[in-house]
Amino acid sequence: MKQYFSSLLLSLLLITGLLSTQPALSQSITGYVIKGTIIGQQSGVIYLKHKDANQKEVTDSTNLVDGNFTFRGKLADPIFHTLYMSNENSALNFLLENSAIEIIAKRDSLSLARVSGSKNQDAMKSFDGLWSEVSGPFFNYMSTATQNGKIKPDSALQLKVEEKQAEFRMKSDSLIKSFVAAHSNLVASTVIITESYDNTKDGAQTLKLLAMLQPEVQQSAYGKALYNSIAKKKNLVIGSVAPEITMNDINGKVVTLSSFRGKYVLIDFWASWCGPCRQENPKVLKSFKKYNSQGFEILGISLDKHKADWLKAIKSDGLSWTHVSDLKEWGNSAAMDYAIHAIPDNYLLDPDGKIIARNITGQALTEKLASIFAGKSK
Repeated sequence: MKQYFSSLLLSLLLITGLLSTQPALSQSITGYVIKGTIIGQQSGVIYLKHKDANQKEVTDSTNLVDGNFTFRGKLADPIFHTLYMSNENSALNFLLENSAIEIIAKRDSLSLARVSGSKNQDAMKSFDGLWSEVSGPFFNYMSTATQNGKIKPDSALQLKVEEKQAEFRMKSDSLIKSFVAAHSNLVASTVIITESYDNTKDGAQTLKLLAMLQPEVQQSAYGKALYNSIAKKKNLVIGSVAPEITMNDINGKVVTLSSFRGKYVLIDFWASWCGPCRQENPKVLKSFKKYNSQGFEILGISLDKHKADWLKAIKSDGLSWTHVSDLKEWGNSAAMDYAIHAIPDNYLLDPDGKIIARNITGQALTEKLASIFAGKSK
């Protein structure tokens, strides 16, 4: 699965059995009650946050008393929440629902906490295990066959790689379809669908899977988000004119996407905290330096929250193109309009503002630009 929903299965095994130390919770509740223990931490403040339908961050907090804490509330739908103390980098992300929830964690490894009492979270953990069984052998093969990407496959190896890719797609599609069918009553299924198909070229597969879900799940916050994403994609297909973007640059000056008309433009979604994005930056920079004088521009759109981190990354990576952000992380207006659910991601536009490629990185971007600018003066 992609970076913003990390696998919890193996880490949860580290603290198996600790729940037996907690008293049972009453199930006769209309909202949620979270009761938890932080082993090795007797006092302090613990926070619980999520983003509402408008992508506004909502944060609750409470004090630890003898290592224990309690949160109470009520949700319209199950939704991902983040539990953390002073360090947000060591946080637990879990799918919270209206039920009695128990959390056991160690002081220095909150992200490895065990969560009990949420059918949706249990389903997510179950899928992570099944996904590992399918994806593990494939990614191990790819790593070995290409020596972690250090060698380019010859024709015989390329054929084998393509066979393995086709086999992996078939197995993963079958797994996802079976999982959704078996969990049609859980919002967790919409998360799996989003992770697996919502970044594909069209929404056909997503719609098929959504149709398998019970009506109340389809109408949940995440279900509606999927339907909205599919609707947006109709304006994001190859050949369509890219939606306008209006956002402030690093100096607070308003920049519009339409102002780049007449040039090839790469709309690059990234963030200072995104490791894969930072690894991709040198490759993009090389292409920018080579083709900028021939009519190639980049509009970098950051999903950062803190301006200082954003500016530091731009300077550190030597990124000399135009950068904009509204500093709303995943609530970035352009990211929402362009159905961005994982980064790095990008759109390549022609001089008329039409989309000619999506999520094109590394060698693929190099070859695409070489083809575009072939024969032009250097």
